Amino acid sequence: MANPAYVLGHSEQELERSKAQERLIGPFTRHLFQKAGIRPGMRLLEIGSGAGDVAVLAADLVGVSGSVMGVDVSATAIAHAQERVKALGLSHVSFELGDPGDIDFEQPFDAIVGRYVLLFQADGAPMIRKLVKHLRPGGVNFLS
Repeated sequence: MANPAYVLGHSEQELERSKAQERLIGPFTRHLFQKAGIRPGMRLLEIGSGAGDVAVLAADLVGVSGSVMGVDVSATAIAHAQERVKALGLSHVSFELGDPGDIDFEQPFDAIVGRYVLLFQADGAPMIRKLVKHLRPGGVNFLS
């Protein structure tokens, strides 16, 4: 990502704040994802995973016939998100540490999503150009 230093950090307090935020905006995010075409069976890349809120929401939308790969530049956030999806029994969700624009994935994704990711980029356009190489032709790109 263009700016890997997330200004709010990844402390336990920030990860809990993120969960509280999810309770407020999760329903709206779900609605937007559904309108964008996220549906069961899709292979989805979720960037800026943080505590895993969007990955958990996306996992519900793609169902067990689909999959979610979350990526974050923070090892603390990834560890937290992995524990969370394990506790929820979401075996179709996984996480990878690193910059999603620099990671090579074996297969393209049906959709790429991220919530409040571009806000923390000095310039979001280069990030989007890097990410679309992971999107299958005709796929859904929903980054905010």
